[in-house]
Amino acid sequence: MSIDEILQSWRNSRNISPCLTAVRVFEKRDGEYRPFPELIHSALKGALRQKGIDHLFSHQAEAVIAVNEGKDTEPWSEAATVLH
Repeated sequence: MSIDEILQSWRNSRNISPCLTAVRVFEKRDGEYRPFPELIHSALKGALRQKGIDHLFSHQAEAVIAVNEGKDTEPWSEAATVLH
């Protein structure tokens, strides 16, 4: 099932459609990457590199730094969810 078919099934669903307030489709764009922040433990960096992950998306790196500084992570909620 394609993403378009999934979205259409959600729009047609009596259970799901009332929960949808908007459906927006964004144009594809290249990701922005950042190196691992220095505060990430070397063992974690090594484990990630073994999985083929040698950098973070920019929003993930920003969320790591924000969490470390005790800041609100709402602007990076997707990345923060992964971090927590």
